Amino acid sequence: MPTSDTGADGAGIIATATNGAYCSGEGMVFDGDDDYVDVTTWSFGGAVTEEAYFNTNQNDGDRIFQFFNSDSNNNGLYAYVPEGQVGLQSRYDPATRTIFSDGLVLGSWTHVVFTVDSSGTLTLYVDNGSAVSSCGGSS
Repeated sequence: MPTSDTGADGAGIIATATNGAYCSGEGMVFDGDDDYVDVTTWSFGGAVTEEAYFNTNQNDGDRIFQFFNSDSNNNGLYAYVPEGQVGLQSRYDPATRTIFSDGLVLGSWTHVVFTVDSSGTLTLYVDNGSAVSSCGGSS
């Protein structure tokens, strides 16, 4: 099975599956243990949308995804599952903003979309496409 992909537009960003993850026609597939995808460096910031469809039995803060730069500020974006919720945290020094959605059903498939607009406003959408949480940006 393939372990890397350049994406539909071939923009030169390479995602490499590691520790058992692999690429399929539907996206990246994980076994839920220690696998992950390493993405080549690209300019991160500004408006962004991240989407995930996941099924977990864990309720202890496990990450759904994370994108951080390697500077000393750890600026970036990550989504995680704390205590029956889906959370999104954005860190851009010096501001850290976090939003949550209640009602995560463990052992069920959940579709989430996170957006950060150009002003830094975080918005979380869960399952039905309606915004369930939002947090204003700062400049």
